[in-house]
Amino acid sequence: MSTRAWRLLRAGGDAPAVLCVDYSQTQARAEATFHDLAAALPARYPVWGTDEGAWRDEDLPAEPVAEIAAILGFCAGASLACALADRVARRTGTPPPLVLFDPWAVTAAALLHEFGRAVEGVAAGVAPERLDAAKAEARELLSGYADRSGPRLAPLADALADHYAALARPACAAQRVPERIVDQLCARTRGFLDYLVRSASVPLRCPTPALVVTAAGFEPPPVSGPHRVLHLDVDHPGLLAAPEATAAVARTLDGDAEVGQPRSEPSEVRW
Repeated sequence: MSTRAWRLLRAGGDAPAVLCVDYSQTQARAEATFHDLAAALPARYPVWGTDEGAWRDEDLPAEPVAEIAAILGFCAGASLACALADRVARRTGTPPPLVLFDPWAVTAAALLHEFGRAVEGVAAGVAPERLDAAKAEARELLSGYADRSGPRLAPLADALADHYAALARPACAAQRVPERIVDQLCARTRGFLDYLVRSASVPLRCPTPALVVTAAGFEPPPVSGPHRVLHLDVDHPGLLAAPEATAAVARTLDGDAEVGQPRSEPSEVRW
């Protein structure tokens, strides 16, 4: 099976593999990554994570190994993890355990938010009035997409990526950033916005009983299909590095189907 789209996060032993779905396993970011979680899982499990190459084709990336112990998804990767779990279940006849961390339902506003985060990274090289104008133009674009979802958000992602490049290229040139680095910044921003559109195009539907793990203050969007919810008293950036998150995954791998509470119950479990 193809490994082009996957990165081995931890070699492990001869147990079935844990697959982790996120945009990238190498991108520097404020949030903890699946690298942090993988390092603390039981040593017998190999752990693989999707990398940016996974999202260059229209189809979901092929699993890197045949035997799957569990599938994990983070943020916008949650819906894609659901789709991957569904495919594995159809292939093997056995639904894999599924764990979703702070699942995110991507909307037009979410694309604008990520554009704003990307723009802040080059703001130091942009005149304040130009920066304000670019943000205003982006907000104006949003007005035409408020009622759109899924693949219908693709033109908005393209427009925002173009707006970012129009700001980033002169700003970086003024600071003598090498052109190849600027190309990488623009390509990564466009790639991430495209990834968000792909996430938005897949329903957040659990094909197998799932565990939804949320950080403090995070209220997950509607998730269809059987699932339980576990609220952890940690912040979103540190969620994947939290020992409580690792413990929840380890219990799931051990076959514990009672982690968290059914979503229909009003009570919460806090670790």
